Amino acid sequence: MCGVLGFCAVFLLGIPASAAEFGFSGMHVQGMKPAIAQALGMKKAEGVLVRDVALGGPADKAGVLRGDLILEFDGVEIDTFKRLVGVVTKTKPGQKVKLEVSRANG
Repeated sequence: MCGVLGFCAVFLLGIPASAAEFGFSGMHVQGMKPAIAQALGMKKAEGVLVRDVALGGPADKAGVLRGDLILEFDGVEIDTFKRLVGVVTKTKPGQKVKLEVSRANG
C-alpha cells in the first residue's frame, strides 16, 4: 500500500553486463542504522536507504531517487538490508516488481 509520504513504482529489472541469473535493480543501497534514522527524524531504523541510482537503470526509469527509503519490494516488507538482498536475488532478469518507498519532501 502506498501512503501519503511514499510512492509506488513498478519497474522492470534489467540484465547487468555480467548476465547474472537474478535481476539488477540499478540501486546502491544501505541498511538503516539508529544514527541515520535519528538524523532523518525517524523513530525506528527500518527500511533500506537508496544511496545512489544508476542512470538509465531500472530504478532510475521507475523514478526512484537518492534518499528514498525502501519499505516494500515485490510485495515483501523490507526492514533490513539483508531482507532486500534476499528478495532481489530471487528475481529474474526482465521481471516487473512493485516497489514502495518513503520520500522526504514528497
